[in-house]
Amino acid sequence: MARTLREYHDQVESALAGFQKRLANATLKATEGRVSVTSPCGTVRVEVGGDLRLRDLAIRPGALARLTEDELASLITDAYNQALTAMVQAQYRLVSRSLTIERGGSG
Repeated sequence: MARTLREYHDQVESALAGFQKRLANATLKATEGRVSVTSPCGTVRVEVGGDLRLRDLAIRPGALARLTEDELASLITDAYNQALTAMVQAQYRLVSRSLTIERGGSG
């Protein structure tokens, strides 16, 4: 436990530096991730990167012949939105775990 203002200041700076390092590592890991979602009917698969950009789009052969443009657009949009939601949730969990302050020790 800090006894002087200087010791307290040093402890705060050390804790802040550790927090910033963990945040930087968590942010890097979060941007490296990828999430893939397939539509319920299996016609469309999208992959979203950690930067929330579309990384891959696969459409089952024959889908263009049997679906209208609006139906296909809806499948793509729904799968993309589900992938975005899954990625944001995964990033939140990753960052939350990484930034959890360890409790315990002396003090």
